[in-house]
Amino acid sequence: MNPTGYQSNLWKDGKGFGAWPRPAIYQYSSTGRISGYGGNLDINLSYIDKVAWERLANPSGGTTAGKNLETLAGEVQKGIWGNGADRQKGLGNLFNAVQAIINHRANGDVGTAVKVLAEEVKAGRL
Repeated sequence: MNPTGYQSNLWKDGKGFGAWPRPAIYQYSSTGRISGYGGNLDINLSYIDKVAWERLANPSGGTTAGKNLETLAGEVQKGIWGNGADRQKGLGNLFNAVQAIINHRANGDVGTAVKVLAEEVKAGRL
């Protein structure tokens, strides 16, 4: 629990990583410090690249990276993101905003789509 900065050579407790031979991302401190910020931060070391992260974060194979909500809504309508829980899991925090666009396209309900998008932005998810 001692405050620490970035470390590339991490300590380990000798208990290993449970069922995994190695971690993908390892949080080694919740009391991390960086110059210019006065509070505690989680500090993590990633052992994966962007492609590996996309596989872990979205095992269905779709990627939201670099796509706007309209593009994602079009992909949903083409069936790329599946249905129900699979779609929700794949789109993650973008699900409600994308669904609002789809609902607008289907029903012409501009008010609901704008309200949902505004709520997502206010909550910091977009």
